[in-house]
Amino acid sequence: MKGLIAWIVLFLALVPGVAGARDVALAPATCALGADSQAAALALPVSALDCSRGRFLQGERFVRLHADLPEPIAATEQLYWRVDPALFDSILLQLRWQDGSTSSLRIDPETAARNWTAPLYSAFALPAPPGGRLVAIDAVVERPRTLAVLRDAHIVDADTLSRNHYGASLIAMLTIGMLLVPVFHTLIFHRLLRAPFILWHAGMALSMAVFVLMHSGLIFAALPDFPLAWRWQLNSGAFVASIVCAAFFTTGLLEKGTLPPGWRRLILLALIPPVALKLLLLADLEAVRPYAGRFFAYSYAPLMIVLPAALIHALRRGSRAAGFTLFGFGGVAIGGAAIMIEISGLLLGQLGADAILRGSLVLMSLATSAAVADRFMVMRMQLDRERSRAARLGAMAYTDALTGLANRRAFDESAVLREGYGLIVADLDHFKRINDEGGHDAGDRALVRVADTLRRVFEDCTQATTYRLGGEEFAAIVPADDPAELARHAEALRAAIEGDRGGEAALWALTASIGAAQGRNQALGDAFSEADEAMYRAKRQGRNRCNVPGISSAPAEDVPGDVWERVRSRI
Repeated sequence: MKGLIAWIVLFLALVPGVAGARDVALAPATCALGADSQAAALALPVSALDCSRGRFLQGERFVRLHADLPEPIAATEQLYWRVDPALFDSILLQLRWQDGSTSSLRIDPETAARNWTAPLYSAFALPAPPGGRLVAIDAVVERPRTLAVLRDAHIVDADTLSRNHYGASLIAMLTIGMLLVPVFHTLIFHRLLRAPFILWHAGMALSMAVFVLMHSGLIFAALPDFPLAWRWQLNSGAFVASIVCAAFFTTGLLEKGTLPPGWRRLILLALIPPVALKLLLLADLEAVRPYAGRFFAYSYAPLMIVLPAALIHALRRGSRAAGFTLFGFGGVAIGGAAIMIEISGLLLGQLGADAILRGSLVLMSLATSAAVADRFMVMRMQLDRERSRAARLGAMAYTDALTGLANRRAFDESAVLREGYGLIVADLDHFKRINDEGGHDAGDRALVRVADTLRRVFEDCTQATTYRLGGEEFAAIVPADDPAELARHAEALRAAIEGDRGGEAALWALTASIGAAQGRNQALGDAFSEADEAMYRAKRQGRNRCNVPGISSAPAEDVPGDVWERVRSRI
């Protein structure tokens, strides 16, 4: 918030520097009329020119402009004729001085580009006055593409021109900088959360920055010979691109279920007029030239209606993101409305729509950046919850609910019993008697007790994995370089189960028959069959014993003393 306030204070500090000592707007005193040629336009009598409110809406190839200055201007210093160049083919400027003498100046698009001055003007030095005071100006503009070329002419002095150029250039650069900052933030967000709306937001902010670069004319500061036609096409093209990105950004940003499919289709349909008219402008057809600029501005009207309405609908359905976005797009709607009013030609003065639009773009960028950040946090929390839930469900899917050991599914997914490991399979002896005498609850408690014993026996072996395969059958995969080491692990487990006399299990004197298989990189199913067969041999040999292929049954006293002491201390 402090940073935003600093930007606003800086902007306001620069505004007084834009005003100048001499800045005479010619539009109020200008009359206009179209003609088929430059000569015909110059031959028009002043009395025949149109001075009505719609005088700038001329559709002919050549437009004659005439302004009698309210007060003669004494050229005691260098004066400039300043105009919004937009796009034209040629301009013939004629100056009439108080003594009746005239001066002329011919301007082409290349000259206009080289004489750029902020904010988006071309300024042309007026010749030294032979008659002392300037009293009237005539201009003939060939193929003007926008009303600005005809309407936004001024007479300014050098000091005013310099002050305007400095202040407006700095504001434009700050605006571009503020538009580019969200691009980097957005790309950082996208690395953390792969959501399409984040890229649409980056595209929107980048397109806005290009629009301001072209609209302000700063492109000529870096590339003085940049073609005026390219600037004009890129100016409107970047704005269309930003609007398209804004529409897709909005539909992707809003929370699921807050914007019905019908509204999304309306937003996409509202994009068709500006995109279609932009493609038409690329052709630069003479038949549509007089109207294309106005219709291009009016083409945004459907989107300016549909998009806020959709956001209000989403807001009423509980969308958090819609509030931020509606706030940001509100300024653009105001700027767009101001441009439409200006371009209609119904106002003698100007509303400062360009400045309003640039400010509204910055506001939209900041507001939508806040929306992205808020949505990012919400989605990240949702994603974390989903991952946590998935992890819990995954753990449940591979965990035995009663004992907390890994279950048969986890055991089967091991697939291979690698060399250097061994498989131990243990089956409790006479377990049915516990269920018959004490009930299934007692049996469950006994199983939990055996599972705890299994964990305690192998808790120092971090590479061991313990399982309950089902019923009273348990298993463990443990590191074992040879059958002898595997037999010691098996006997330690058997002794621990037999020696567990704590709690209710003491009523049934639990024992287990154990079989094992040495790992040879064989399939786990084959290893299990080998260990299971060894376990049944142990049962046939009298139960409560271990059977490891290649090793005779190892009695408890053959277990290394340190292993046995650790087991006894944990029972």
